[in-house]
Amino acid sequence: MPESESDAADLAKNRRELVAAQSRIAELERLLAEIQLSSIAQPSLDRYQRTLDSLLESCQIISFDWHYLYLNDAAAAEGQIPKANFLGHTVMEMYPGIESTPMFAAMLTCMEERTPQHEVFDFTFPDDRKASFEFRIQPVPEGIFILATNITGRQQGDENLRRLNRTLSVLSDINQTIVRVRDIPALLQNACDIAVQQGAFQMAWIGLLDPQATGMKLLVHAGASDAYGPGACCCVS
Repeated sequence: MPESESDAADLAKNRRELVAAQSRIAELERLLAEIQLSSIAQPSLDRYQRTLDSLLESCQIISFDWHYLYLNDAAAAEGQIPKANFLGHTVMEMYPGIESTPMFAAMLTCMEERTPQHEVFDFTFPDDRKASFEFRIQPVPEGIFILATNITGRQQGDENLRRLNRTLSVLSDINQTIVRVRDIPALLQNACDIAVQQGAFQMAWIGLLDPQATGMKLLVHAGASDAYGPGACCCVS
Protein backbone atom coordinates (compact mmCIF):
# COMPACT_ATOMS: atom_id res chain seq x y z
CA MET A 1 0.00 0.00 0.00
CA PRO A 2 1.46 3.42 -0.93
CA GLU A 3 2.64 5.47 2.02
CA SER A 4 0.05 8.20 1.43
CA GLU A 5 -2.79 5.68 1.48
CA SER A 6 -1.42 4.13 4.69
CA ASP A 7 -1.23 7.56 6.33
CA ALA A 8 -4.81 8.31 5.27
CA ALA A 9 -6.02 5.02 6.75
CA ASP A 10 -4.20 5.71 10.02
CA LEU A 11 -5.66 9.23 10.13
CA ALA A 12 -9.19 7.90 9.60
CA LYS A 13 -8.67 5.29 12.31
CA ASN A 14 -7.34 7.91 14.72
CA ARG A 15 -10.33 10.13 14.03
CA ARG A 16 -12.72 7.27 14.77
CA GLU A 17 -10.91 6.52 18.00
CA LEU A 18 -10.99 10.23 18.93
CA VAL A 19 -14.75 10.44 18.31
CA ALA A 20 -15.30 7.30 20.38
CA ALA A 21 -13.13 8.70 23.18
CA GLN A 22 -14.97 12.03 23.12
CA SER A 23 -18.30 10.20 23.28
CA ARG A 24 -17.07 8.12 26.20
CA ILE A 25 -15.81 11.23 28.00
CA ALA A 26 -19.19 12.92 27.51
CA GLU A 27 -20.94 9.85 28.91
CA LEU A 28 -18.64 9.78 31.94
CA GLU A 29 -19.18 13.50 32.54
CA ARG A 30 -22.95 12.96 32.42
CA LEU A 31 -22.74 10.10 34.92
CA LEU A 32 -20.47 12.14 37.19
CA ALA A 33 -22.94 15.05 37.11
CA GLU A 34 -25.79 12.71 38.06
CA ILE A 35 -23.75 11.28 40.94
CA GLN A 36 -22.86 14.74 42.20
CA LEU A 37 -26.48 15.90 41.92
CA SER A 38 -27.65 12.81 43.79
CA SER A 39 -25.07 13.30 46.53
CA ILE A 40 -26.23 16.92 46.95
CA ALA A 41 -29.97 16.28 46.76
CA GLN A 42 -30.16 13.32 49.16
CA PRO A 43 -28.86 15.14 52.25
CA SER A 44 -31.14 18.04 51.34
CA LEU A 45 -34.18 15.74 51.26
CA ASP A 46 -33.10 14.15 54.53
CA ARG A 47 -32.76 17.57 56.08
CA TYR A 48 -36.25 18.58 54.96
CA GLN A 49 -37.72 15.39 56.41
CA ARG A 50 -35.92 15.95 59.71
CA THR A 51 -37.36 19.46 59.76
CA LEU A 52 -40.90 18.18 59.25
CA ASP A 53 -40.35 15.45 61.85
CA SER A 54 -39.35 18.04 64.45
CA LEU A 55 -42.33 20.38 63.95
CA LEU A 56 -44.85 20.74 66.77
CA GLU A 57 -47.61 21.00 64.15
CA SER A 58 -49.03 17.87 62.55
CA CYS A 59 -47.74 17.20 59.02
CA GLN A 60 -49.24 14.60 56.70
CA ILE A 61 -48.88 13.65 53.04
CA ILE A 62 -51.83 11.71 51.67
CA SER A 63 -51.90 10.02 48.26
CA PHE A 64 -54.60 10.32 45.63
CA ASP A 65 -56.07 7.01 46.81
CA TRP A 66 -56.15 8.37 50.42
CA HIS A 67 -53.25 6.32 51.77
CA TYR A 68 -50.86 7.88 54.28
CA LEU A 69 -47.49 8.39 52.62
CA TYR A 70 -45.91 10.39 55.43
CA LEU A 71 -46.77 11.83 58.81
CA ASN A 72 -44.59 13.28 61.52
CA ASP A 73 -44.48 12.42 65.21
CA ALA A 74 -46.86 15.24 66.10
CA ALA A 75 -49.55 13.87 63.78
CA ALA A 76 -49.20 10.39 65.26
CA ALA A 77 -49.33 11.82 68.78
CA GLU A 78 -52.60 13.63 68.05
CA GLY A 79 -54.16 10.33 67.01
CA GLN A 80 -52.46 8.51 69.91
CA ILE A 81 -51.55 5.77 67.44
CA PRO A 82 -47.99 4.64 66.53
CA LYS A 83 -46.76 6.29 63.36
CA ALA A 84 -46.02 2.96 61.68
CA ASN A 85 -49.69 1.99 62.00
CA PHE A 86 -50.70 4.85 59.70
CA LEU A 87 -48.38 4.19 56.79
CA GLY A 88 -49.95 2.03 54.11
CA HIS A 89 -53.45 2.57 55.46
CA THR A 90 -56.11 4.98 54.25
CA VAL A 91 -57.52 7.94 56.13
CA MET A 92 -60.90 6.19 56.19
CA GLU A 93 -59.37 3.08 57.78
CA MET A 94 -57.69 5.07 60.53
CA TYR A 95 -60.64 7.40 61.19
CA PRO A 96 -63.91 5.66 60.33
CA GLY A 97 -66.68 8.07 59.43
CA ILE A 98 -64.34 10.94 58.53
CA GLU A 99 -65.91 11.07 55.06
CA SER A 100 -68.99 12.77 56.54
CA THR A 101 -67.05 15.58 58.24
CA PRO A 102 -66.38 19.14 56.97
CA MET A 103 -62.69 18.37 57.45
CA PHE A 104 -62.77 15.61 54.85
CA ALA A 105 -64.83 17.82 52.51
CA ALA A 106 -61.99 20.37 52.50
CA MET A 107 -59.43 17.63 51.91
CA LEU A 108 -61.51 16.29 49.02
CA THR A 109 -61.80 19.76 47.47
CA CYS A 110 -58.04 20.21 47.56
CA MET A 111 -57.47 16.70 46.21
CA GLU A 112 -59.87 17.05 43.28
CA GLU A 113 -59.70 20.76 42.42
CA ARG A 114 -56.00 21.21 43.36
CA THR A 115 -56.80 24.38 45.28
CA PRO A 116 -55.36 25.21 48.74
CA GLN A 117 -57.74 25.13 51.70
CA HIS A 118 -57.44 26.96 55.03
CA GLU A 119 -60.14 26.32 57.63
CA VAL A 120 -60.78 25.56 61.31
CA PHE A 121 -62.48 22.29 62.24
CA ASP A 122 -63.80 20.56 65.35
CA PHE A 123 -62.91 16.86 65.24
CA THR A 124 -63.95 13.88 67.34
CA PHE A 125 -61.42 11.04 67.53
CA PRO A 126 -62.46 7.37 67.59
CA ASP A 127 -61.92 7.35 71.39
CA ASP A 128 -64.39 10.29 71.72
CA ARG A 129 -61.70 12.89 72.41
CA LYS A 130 -62.61 16.26 70.94
CA ALA A 131 -60.22 18.87 69.59
CA SER A 132 -60.17 21.90 67.32
CA PHE A 133 -57.66 22.20 64.48
CA GLU A 134 -56.54 24.90 62.09
CA PHE A 135 -55.98 23.10 58.78
CA ARG A 136 -53.80 24.29 55.90
CA ILE A 137 -54.12 21.89 52.96
CA GLN A 138 -51.94 22.18 49.87
CA PRO A 139 -51.93 20.14 46.63
CA VAL A 140 -48.62 18.34 46.03
CA PRO A 141 -47.54 15.94 43.26
CA GLU A 142 -48.18 12.95 45.53
CA GLY A 143 -51.69 14.09 46.53
CA ILE A 144 -52.21 16.59 49.36
CA PHE A 145 -50.04 17.98 52.15
CA ILE A 146 -51.72 18.88 55.45
CA LEU A 147 -50.32 21.16 58.13
CA ALA A 148 -52.61 21.04 61.17
CA THR A 149 -52.35 23.05 64.39
CA ASN A 150 -54.25 22.01 67.51
CA ILE A 151 -55.95 25.21 68.70
CA THR A 152 -58.15 23.67 71.39
CA GLY A 153 -56.26 25.35 74.22
CA ARG A 154 -56.22 28.67 72.40
CA GLN A 155 -59.96 28.54 71.83
CA GLN A 156 -60.60 27.74 75.48
CA GLY A 157 -58.38 30.65 76.48
CA ASP A 158 -60.26 32.95 74.09
CA GLU A 159 -63.58 31.82 75.56
CA ASN A 160 -62.34 32.41 79.11
CA LEU A 161 -61.21 35.88 78.10
CA ARG A 162 -64.61 36.64 76.54
CA ARG A 163 -66.35 35.52 79.73
CA LEU A 164 -64.06 37.68 81.84
CA ASN A 165 -64.71 40.69 79.61
CA ARG A 166 -68.46 40.12 79.86
CA THR A 167 -68.22 39.91 83.65
CA LEU A 168 -66.20 43.13 83.83
CA SER A 169 -68.72 44.83 81.53
CA VAL A 170 -71.60 43.70 83.78
CA LEU A 171 -69.87 45.02 86.90
CA SER A 172 -69.14 48.32 85.19
CA ASP A 173 -72.76 48.76 84.06
CA ILE A 174 -74.10 47.82 87.49
CA ASN A 175 -71.79 50.37 89.11
CA GLN A 176 -73.14 53.04 86.76
CA THR A 177 -76.70 51.96 87.60
CA ILE A 178 -75.97 52.32 91.33
CA VAL A 179 -74.99 55.94 90.71
CA ARG A 180 -78.13 56.75 88.66
CA VAL A 181 -80.90 54.71 90.30
CA ARG A 182 -81.98 55.54 93.86
CA ASP A 183 -84.95 53.21 94.16
CA ILE A 184 -83.65 49.95 95.72
CA PRO A 185 -86.10 47.48 94.08
CA ALA A 186 -85.52 49.11 90.68
CA LEU A 187 -81.76 49.01 91.25
CA LEU A 188 -81.83 45.31 92.08
CA GLN A 189 -84.00 44.52 89.05
CA ASN A 190 -81.72 46.51 86.77
CA ALA A 191 -78.73 44.58 88.11
CA CYS A 192 -80.38 41.25 87.23
CA ASP A 193 -81.40 42.52 83.79
CA ILE A 194 -77.84 43.66 83.05
CA ALA A 195 -76.42 40.27 84.09
CA VAL A 196 -78.76 38.42 81.72
CA GLN A 197 -78.87 40.80 78.77
CA GLN A 198 -75.25 41.95 78.66
CA GLY A 199 -73.47 39.26 80.63
CA ALA A 200 -75.15 36.37 78.77
CA PHE A 201 -76.07 34.65 82.04
CA GLN A 202 -79.04 32.31 81.72
CA MET A 203 -80.52 33.50 84.99
CA ALA A 204 -79.89 36.13 87.64
CA TRP A 205 -81.71 36.65 90.90
CA ILE A 206 -81.34 38.48 94.19
CA GLY A 207 -82.82 37.20 97.44
CA LEU A 208 -83.04 38.31 101.04
CA LEU A 209 -81.90 35.96 103.76
CA ASP A 210 -84.42 35.65 106.57
CA PRO A 211 -83.35 36.31 110.18
CA GLN A 212 -83.42 32.62 111.02
CA ALA A 213 -81.07 31.80 108.09
CA THR A 214 -83.24 28.86 107.10
CA GLY A 215 -84.51 30.25 103.82
CA MET A 216 -84.16 33.03 101.31
CA LYS A 217 -86.92 35.21 99.93
CA LEU A 218 -86.67 35.97 96.23
CA LEU A 219 -86.80 39.73 95.61
CA VAL A 220 -86.07 40.13 91.88
CA HIS A 221 -85.00 37.90 89.03
CA ALA A 222 -84.33 37.89 85.27
CA GLY A 223 -83.79 35.24 82.64
CA ALA A 224 -84.70 31.55 82.80
CA SER A 225 -86.31 31.70 86.24
CA ASP A 226 -90.01 31.43 85.45
CA ALA A 227 -90.42 28.85 88.21
CA TYR A 228 -89.69 31.59 90.72
CA GLY A 229 -92.48 34.07 91.31
CA PRO A 230 -92.40 37.20 93.44
CA GLY A 231 -91.96 36.30 97.10
CA ALA A 232 -90.82 32.73 96.38
CA CYS A 233 -88.56 31.13 98.95
CA CYS A 234 -85.72 28.66 98.81
CA CYS A 235 -83.98 26.71 101.53
CA VAL A 236 -80.45 27.53 102.62
CA SER A 237 -78.36 24.72 104.05
